[in-house]
Amino acid sequence: VSSPALDHKSIWRHDSFLKAGADQVLLMQKLIAVRPEMRLLDVGCGFGYFVYSCRQSGIDAIGVDIDEEKLSAAPSLFDRQMPIEQALRLSQPGRFPLDDNQFDIATMWFVMEHVEDVPVVLAEIRRVLKPGGFLLIRCPNFQIPYETHYALPLPTFLPKAVSRYVLLLASRDPYFLGYLNWRVRPAYLERELVT
Repeated sequence: VSSPALDHKSIWRHDSFLKAGADQVLLMQKLIAVRPEMRLLDVGCGFGYFVYSCRQSGIDAIGVDIDEEKLSAAPSLFDRQMPIEQALRLSQPGRFPLDDNQFDIATMWFVMEHVEDVPVVLAEIRRVLKPGGFLLIRCPNFQIPYETHYALPLPTFLPKAVSRYVLLLASRDPYFLGYLNWRVRPAYLERELVT
């Protein structure tokens, strides 16, 4: 599906995001026996590609995000036969506009590394998940000295000031560093998920 507002470069990205959303649905279905009555929440849904793919697969999914621009742009990206705007909600960091115990599954696809206050977001996910619900988190492994957002070997144990300098030497814009939480590593998440 293309929109008149999308140029050829944007259409390529749009198609790759649609494919990624469909691939994430398949991965989730391999990990969890998703049943028709289950409800899903995608935390940090962005434009809503995963939510759209879930809904195309018959999964009752909604998404929340703090980026109002992305949520506003979402309706123009998708097939009008399956409107997405009712399934996407603006939220505040760490506070979802949702009732308790509503969802069987919560997902965070490459979002956790951008969360500033991980314990608060995890507590909010616990609040909206039903007892026995599933949480799927997929994020870069920052124990590997490679930064996936920049596609560069960049040890994440370095202070951000040093990383900024390395990025400048590589002719890369270091602006995005401010949106990365490199504490999000497997052991850190395990500790936070247990508490």
